Amino acid sequence: MGILVGVIIVLGVVGFYYFMPNKSLVLNFIKENPDKTAIKLVRNDTVLVEINPNKVMPLASTVKIIIAIEYAEQAAAGKVNPEELIEVTELDKYYVPNTDGGAHPSWLKKVENKIQDDRITIREIAKGMIAFSSNANTEWLCEKLGLENINGRLDSLGVKDHTDIYYIVSALFIGKEKFANLKNKELQAELSRMPIEEYRQAMIDIHSKLKTDST
Repeated sequence: MGILVGVIIVLGVVGFYYFMPNKSLVLNFIKENPDKTAIKLVRNDTVLVEINPNKVMPLASTVKIIIAIEYAEQAAAGKVNPEELIEVTELDKYYVPNTDGGAHPSWLKKVENKIQDDRITIREIAKGMIAFSSNANTEWLCEKLGLENINGRLDSLGVKDHTDIYYIVSALFIGKEKFANLKNKELQAELSRMPIEEYRQAMIDIHSKLKTDST
C-alpha cells in the first residue's frame, strides 16, 4: 500500500511539472521548429519578436474571433437580431460527437436555464462560440452571417495574407465524401492534392447536406 501511494505521489509531481506553464517549452519549440513557427510580438507599437510574420498557418479556433466581429457588426447594423430565438435542433445538425472536446455539450449544459421551448437566442449562440469554442455554433453562425460577408470583413479589418474562412464542421467530412475508400497517408495525399476551389465546393455541398439531413 505504501509503495502504491509513493508511486501515485511521484506520478503526480511529475505530471504537475510536465503540464505546468513553462516559457522554455515555447522558446525551445521555436528554436527547434523554425519552419513550423510564425510569430509577431508587439508591445506599445514596438516590434519585439518577428519570425515568419507573413507565413500562412492554420489558426484553428482563433478564426472564430473574425466570425464574432462580423456578428457584432451585423447586430449593430440591425441586420441580425441578437434576441431572435433559434431552435436548438438547428445547431444539433452541425454537432459531431467527439470532435470538439465536449465544447458543445458543455455549452448546452451551461445555458439550460436560457433555453425557452427548445430555443435559444442568437446572442447566446455567439457567446457559446467564443466562450466554449462550440464548432456547431460556429457553423450555424457562418450560415446565418454569410461566408461572403465574413470573408469581406477580413478586408475591412485590413487583415492580409489570410485564406478564406469556410465551414469547419463540414470540412471534417470531405475525406469521407470524396475518397471514401482511402485511409491514413493515402487519404492525406489525395486531400493535399485537391485544388482549393474543389475543396471549398465539396465543403459547401456537405454543409447543404448537414443542413437538410444531418444523419
